[in-house]
Amino acid sequence: MNEEKIIEIIYKSISELNNNELEIKKIPLNRDVILIGSKGCLDSMAFAVFISTLERYFFEEINLKIDFLDSIDNPEELFRVLESPQKIAEFIIKISKTSS
Repeated sequence: MNEEKIIEIIYKSISELNNNELEIKKIPLNRDVILIGSKGCLDSMAFAVFISTLERYFFEEINLKIDFLDSIDNPEELFRVLESPQKIAEFIIKISKTSS
C-alpha cells in the first residue's frame, strides 16, 4: 500500500475537520502533529468525528474497511496508533500487509 496515498487520506480527514463548524483550533497538516493526548489538537468530540471521517475516507478512497475501535483491543495501543498521521499510516501499512 502506498504510504503517500494513506497520508493524503489522513490529511483529507484533518482538512474536513478543520473546515467544519466544531470550535477547534486548526490542525496543521504535518506527519508528526500530535492529534490526541495531553498535547493533542483534538478534544473528545473532535476525536470521534475524526475517526469516523478517517474510516469513511479509507473505504471511499482505497476500499479499506477499518474500524479503529474494533481493530485495537488495548486502549493504550489505540491512542498510540492514533497519536499522529505518521503513526496512523504505519498502522494502516502494517494491517494491509497482514491481511494480504
